[in-house]
Amino acid sequence: MKKILIPLAIIAVVVVAGLALNMVNRGVEPPDDWEERVVVVDEEVSQTVTSAHNTLNNLVGWGRIERFKDPQARDWNQIGVIKISRSGIDDENMLKDIEVFETTLAYAIDKRDWRALVDAHRIIHDLDLWVLRGDSEPREDYWGATVYLEGKDNPVFQQYLDRRENISP
Repeated sequence: MKKILIPLAIIAVVVVAGLALNMVNRGVEPPDDWEERVVVVDEEVSQTVTSAHNTLNNLVGWGRIERFKDPQARDWNQIGVIKISRSGIDDENMLKDIEVFETTLAYAIDKRDWRALVDAHRIIHDLDLWVLRGDSEPREDYWGATVYLEGKDNPVFQQYLDRRENISP
C-alpha cells in the first residue's frame, strides 16, 4: 500500500505546485471597471505601443526571458531603447506609464537586469492590451503593471522608484 501512496502523493504535490505556479505566472485580475477606463489615443501612440509590445514579445515573451538571465548573453545586444509617442496624451497616469516603461527598459539594458526587462514587458503589455485596446476584449494575461489601472502602489511602479536611482546619466 505504501508503494502506491508515496508515488500518488508525489504526483499530487507536483500537480498542485504546477497549478500554483501557473496562477502566479498568469498575473492578477484587472480592475472591475477597466473597460470604462480604456484610453483613446492618436493612432501614432497606439502603433508605437503595439510595436514596442510586439518587439518585446518576440524577444522575451513566452519563456524566451531565459536567454537574458546571463548578463553576458549576446541576446542583450538585440534590445535597443524604445521610445513611445506621446502625441495628444494629456492623461498624467498614461504619461507616467510611458515614462516608467522607457526608464525601466533603459535600466534593464544598462544593467542587463532580466527582471527589469520582464517589468518593462509587463508595462507595455498592459498598456497595449488593457489600457488602449479594451474594446477588443483582451483575454490575455493582465499583470497589474500600469499606474493608469493600478495606481502608484503597484509592485512594478515601486520597483521603478527603486531602480531609477541607479540609472546611468
